[in-house]
Amino acid sequence: MSDVQSAVNSFKLSFFKNNKTQNNNKVTEKLFAKYKLKSEDEQQKESQVDTSTIGLALKDAVDSIFDPTTGMSDEEKKKFIDKLYKKIKSGKKLSADEMQYLRMNDPVTYAKMAKVQIQRKALESRLKQAKSKEEALEIYTSAKSRISDDDPAREELNAAYDDAYGEFKKSEQYKKLPATEKEAKEKEKNGTSRSSWNKDITGDTEFTENEEETYEFGISGDFEGEE
Repeated sequence: MSDVQSAVNSFKLSFFKNNKTQNNNKVTEKLFAKYKLKSEDEQQKESQVDTSTIGLALKDAVDSIFDPTTGMSDEEKKKFIDKLYKKIKSGKKLSADEMQYLRMNDPVTYAKMAKVQIQRKALESRLKQAKSKEEALEIYTSAKSRISDDDPAREELNAAYDDAYGEFKKSEQYKKLPATEKEAKEKEKNGTSRSSWNKDITGDTEFTENEEETYEFGISGDFEGEE
């Protein structure tokens, strides 16, 4: 056999072996594809998905524990929600459960009512420091006047202030207050404390219930409001 023919045969054999090896490699790759190690990027992405899924599941579980409507029937839940928003509209104090429901289900209203509850409490505290019915009215009207027209919680604040003042007027403390600041100062000069003030006062300073209401809303000018 010539040298040329020998070289050709060697090339053919080598080519055949290479093709066979490549085909075997392809078959092997298909067989073991599912066992192939994933890249770091792929593993990281899957890890992020798993963490996110677990986090959402945990959040749902925690929310169901702290949501005050958990376990309620549809009818009970509807009553709870209806009562809550009626209280907001009328300016009533909200319970911890009601604030929690808003925090979880209505964050916009929750933000407004968190502010309203704080400012209502501040007004109630100032009203309790009033030395006369006249001063209590001034505290209330001053608080109302400071509510900005641009305040997102303007409506809720107005309702809360109205309710707080109305509740204070029903209290025994309010009923024992002298009608005007002038009377309160006179009593202080005479050594009479606010706590001992009662309805047994006689003379021109005595108010009937109707006169008191008329005075407070500034309809009548029969009563002197300042010294």
